[in-house]
Amino acid sequence: MSRLLDRWNIHWIRPVLGQSFRNALTYRFEFWFRFLGFILVDILIAYFLWKSIYGDSPARLIGGYDFKAMMFYSVVGPFLYNIVAQISMGLVAWDIYDGSLSRYLVYPMPYVPYKLLTNVPNLIIAAVQALIAVGLVAWIWGMPQGMEFSWLRLLAALSLSILGAACYASIILNLELVAFWADGVWSLATLVNISARLLGGITLPLTLFPDGARLILEKLPFASFGALPIRVFLGQATAQEYMSGLFILFGYTAVLFSTARFTYVIGLKKHTGVAM
Repeated sequence: MSRLLDRWNIHWIRPVLGQSFRNALTYRFEFWFRFLGFILVDILIAYFLWKSIYGDSPARLIGGYDFKAMMFYSVVGPFLYNIVAQISMGLVAWDIYDGSLSRYLVYPMPYVPYKLLTNVPNLIIAAVQALIAVGLVAWIWGMPQGMEFSWLRLLAALSLSILGAACYASIILNLELVAFWADGVWSLATLVNISARLLGGITLPLTLFPDGARLILEKLPFASFGALPIRVFLGQATAQEYMSGLFILFGYTAVLFSTARFTYVIGLKKHTGVAM
């Protein structure tokens, strides 16, 4: 009984976080290289795409954005979405496939919270990066016409992105737990990432979608951790929309983590302890 109780104490959280931070900081150069590389690619693609669409009329509005506003949207979006998508593929699937899940089961800590906690340092670092980077972009480039910079709105946008990271993690966790029964679940995680970028309003503002489709998309979690944080920062979202986004993310996260817990318990009964 004492061993069972020890598995659920919280004394393991501090050393796990400390080690995860050390690991994250050890590979800071690689992290920054990949991070800035991906962001730069996104910005270049957006620039040439919207430059060709706007042509010689950068002041005309498309989906409510002129060229500068659209580019600002395309720059801010990847920085905020980088916070959301910090859960890497292989969160639990590789442990199930290669049989290493068995060794975690005898550790004095719950397996799934431990795996999620190891991603928290990268989440915190990504949030700090977004805070600095978006502030610098707004300061150097200047806000689009009719929009004013606000640290309060930026912090509100970050709060949506951080809660969105928990929601995104719950989605990925549910998909990867399918590894108890099937191979190749990482393709599902890739599909979620692509869907989140497109349907969530990262690649394209949701104002470019038909009204009927937009109403449906806004009820999904993708829009609440994709387009909504950008709109909050740009001052385009109301307080009611912000609170609604928080409620949607919290609701999806609670339901999906409950589903993941049920799936994990069922999957453990099938787990043989050896590689698949």
